[in-house]
Amino acid sequence: MDENVELPQALRPPAGGEPVEFIWKTQIGPNASIGELAMRLKDLETAVQLGARWGLATALAASRWQLSQKLSSDMRKGRTSGAGLGEIFSAWTPLLVRERSADLKVLNDLGSPIRVRKISYGNPLQDYLDGSGYYVAGAIAVLRMVRDWSGIRRARDLKIERDEILNEALKWLVSQKQNPVPPGDLLALIREDDASALDRLAADEVDLELPADIDGFLSE
Repeated sequence: MDENVELPQALRPPAGGEPVEFIWKTQIGPNASIGELAMRLKDLETAVQLGARWGLATALAASRWQLSQKLSSDMRKGRTSGAGLGEIFSAWTPLLVRERSADLKVLNDLGSPIRVRKISYGNPLQDYLDGSGYYVAGAIAVLRMVRDWSGIRRARDLKIERDEILNEALKWLVSQKQNPVPPGDLLALIREDDASALDRLAADEVDLELPADIDGFLSE
């Protein structure tokens, strides 16, 4: 991305792209079986993979926002210098061609995929994770959504049916103050197996422990 064009906060990766450590906690009771632990880890993996897709969508939005700012700046400069529209559009042509290469370059700006640093179980099950860039932005957004759903279920004694998950996801996305990607675009990235995994994760009492100064995409 063009470092000369500063991104708005909602489009910035957390911690300026530096590694972020966080903890996902699940209350599953004592003496859980290996199968119960394995299922939750598999569902967490699915949530993280969805987060990677959300992160990529945000990285693309950031790249295109920077390109649009460059185009707008060039147009203003052209008007100031007295250039005609033909000259301005001719100058835009290379930039428009660069949009595809900018989208490809986003792959270098995604950061580090989510990794497991440590897992401990004594109730809660605690997954110590880290990552950076838009990968961690997307993962944290998905896990925040699951945590919020879990809290609502507990507070209101509700059960969200699996076929209602997409509606609940849309409501959650629309409610977020900092959402640089249209909610419908992120919703379209939730697959059927994702919905099932998110539903199971939210059925537990869960918590997400984040650094105090986390910022960026869908930050609190």
